[in-house]
Amino acid sequence: MIITKQGRRMFPFLSFGVAGLDPMCHYNIVVDVILADPSHWRFQGGRWIPSSRADTNVTGSRVYVHPDSPNTGAHWMRQEISFGKLKLTNNKGAYSNSTQMIALQSLQKYQPRVHVIEISK
Repeated sequence: MIITKQGRRMFPFLSFGVAGLDPMCHYNIVVDVILADPSHWRFQGGRWIPSSRADTNVTGSRVYVHPDSPNTGAHWMRQEISFGKLKLTNNKGAYSNSTQMIALQSLQKYQPRVHVIEISK
């Protein structure tokens, strides 16, 4: 997927169902993105090849809180949870002015992770 400074919606977007939550407790649903491979990649000779070591000390926003958060376990289990509005950007300053974007570096492989976090009272 090609990312841009203004942001591009993740495709395919994340969509899943959850079960086993306490219907009365409140939860946040969060997506973060971690580096899946220690290499930069480039397209050469009709295929992607690793080219150099990636910088693992990059700061930026790699967390996205679902817009329905926080909500009850009953709400989350009622229907499929979709992250269709999540955008990816390569603009390092995006985390300061947008809660809908995750800032990443171009030409690297990433893996999204979903967290269900119970809110303590």
